[in-house]
Amino acid sequence: MQLETNNTVNSRRRSKAHKRKIHRKRIGIVALTFLFLGVAIIGGLQAVKIYNTVKKYDNLIYPGVFIEGVNVGGKTKDKAISLLSQKYTDVNKKRNIVIKVADKEYTLNFSELNIEYNYDEVINSAFNIHKDGSTLNKYKNIKEPKNHELDLNYKYSMAKIDNIIKKIKEENNKEAIDASIQKTNSGDFFVKGESYGQVIDDKNIKEQIQKSMDIKGNGNIVVNSNIKEIKPHITGGQLGSINTIISTFATNFAGSNENRVTNITLAADAINGKVMMPGDTFSFNDVVGQRTAEKGYKPAKVIVGDKFVDDFGGGVCQVSSTLYNAIMRANIPYTERTRHTMMSTYVPMGMDATVDFGNIDYKFKNTLNYPIYIEAVVQNKNITFNVYSNKSLTNKTYDLVNEINGNKVKVYKVTLQNGKEIARQLVSTDSYKQ
Repeated sequence: MQLETNNTVNSRRRSKAHKRKIHRKRIGIVALTFLFLGVAIIGGLQAVKIYNTVKKYDNLIYPGVFIEGVNVGGKTKDKAISLLSQKYTDVNKKRNIVIKVADKEYTLNFSELNIEYNYDEVINSAFNIHKDGSTLNKYKNIKEPKNHELDLNYKYSMAKIDNIIKKIKEENNKEAIDASIQKTNSGDFFVKGESYGQVIDDKNIKEQIQKSMDIKGNGNIVVNSNIKEIKPHITGGQLGSINTIISTFATNFAGSNENRVTNITLAADAINGKVMMPGDTFSFNDVVGQRTAEKGYKPAKVIVGDKFVDDFGGGVCQVSSTLYNAIMRANIPYTERTRHTMMSTYVPMGMDATVDFGNIDYKFKNTLNYPIYIEAVVQNKNITFNVYSNKSLTNKTYDLVNEINGNKVKVYKVTLQNGKEIARQLVSTDSYKQ
């Protein structure tokens, strides 16, 4: 009985222990179940949070995105454009380009430049940052943003700038005025002094504006214009050296009709008072111009080939030939000279110089060290050209002589000093139709 009782007790004890073990396992399972369930619930809530956070930025720019220092993170495209416009478009309306010219100022507002900003392009770029990543990466970039800085580009019109520069040039550019000289009735010369000109360096103004043009800056763009001084070609000091006559030559046109006289007078008037500086080139056709009815020229006899025909400007060749002789006797050689086809009656053989506007010209270059003043006098059916320059040139005089052999002629320039020939130079060799 006693043994049975002990076995029973032990059995009961083992049963209770087994039950307690099973109970503990059940508790553990339940605990793990709740734990896993809690984790799942928490994980689900976190996933929902991540999803909702990322979803919120479907139509927003991600945090940490800046355009030229403007924080557009968390903003819609429209709001971002508004922010940029406030900073640049609106602010730039208050800015000016100020161009200073001496004591004047010319102002051009930025609003007149038709500035175009690449708002759409740069904001689209900002919007697309991080949009292609996984949801978890997107969430991480939202919660732990890294800064992205984007540049804003722009372009503007030069039309208004060109217009204001044109206005500046019109108001400030001044041409240099050459000194002038006139022969008075008493035979003296009156010299009117020169004046210097100026020109605005428009290229430099544009370069300064383009270099300083910054829509991200503040305040006005101030440009100081460069003014270039323009020197006159002829100065009073130079003309003051003209003080005496150095050569003269005259021809007679007593047999000319009224039309020819008119033409000679018009051409001579065009040349009278002409000043040639050292190195200057004289062109008869440039100075006299085209001989037309509008200018008052009349039809008169001219040589064409071996015939005389009526044409506007007949008689002008006597003017060019007379001038040629006066200039040669001033020791100034010709650079372009053509004889007539037939001998002229108003100058010695070989000493003529024909002209035909657009075809044949008479030209010379002032090879003297001083300027010359050309005086044309038409009086008593004579045309005279007097050449004036510096008295120092009169220590020698010059003449033209010819050697005729039938219809051929050679012309020489003879240099005289104290009335004696000291040099002889061949000038031309011509032949004429009989």
